[in-house]
Amino acid sequence: MESTEQPIKNFIELLWGEFNSIRTNGYKIAPLILGFSLIEACAKLTAPKDDKYQSSRARFEWWVNKFLTDKAGQPYSTTELYSARCGLFHEYGPYSDISRKKECLPISWTIGHPELHKRAEADFVFYSRETFFEDLGGAGIKMLHEMKTDHDMRARFSKGIEFIFGAYPITKSKPQ
Repeated sequence: MESTEQPIKNFIELLWGEFNSIRTNGYKIAPLILGFSLIEACAKLTAPKDDKYQSSRARFEWWVNKFLTDKAGQPYSTTELYSARCGLFHEYGPYSDISRKKECLPISWTIGHPELHKRAEADFVFYSRETFFEDLGGAGIKMLHEMKTDHDMRARFSKGIEFIFGAYPITKSKPQ
């Protein structure tokens, strides 16, 4: 096992554990906010160092396309998911500037109704929070598997953990 592999796995498990703690204690909005924040952080840590991934939207959509949207039947596009994130973070609801400009449909989050995990014929995409959380967990596992063989991605992730989270999980002491 590479020297950085286990600490990265441990760190992701710690974040996922905190996420699940919030999710399973009856909170409705906080898990969505943390879920989108996890996507943002993982996208920042893993996106290639390329000019086209300098914006948070480009990194977010890259990460969602690479790790989250591989399951058949997902009702949303990457733009819709980014718009849902923007609506929640900046507008405190399902609409964002992106959906208002008709670039995509807004996502209506359902609670406890996975059968509503579908594209509506109307004005919304219905997406179960629980299904999103399951999909997000699967994406994290997929990202970890990718980092086993993609040494550049693993190095970017390892180096970036300190910057993003102010944490030092790779070594026991603070770097000099």
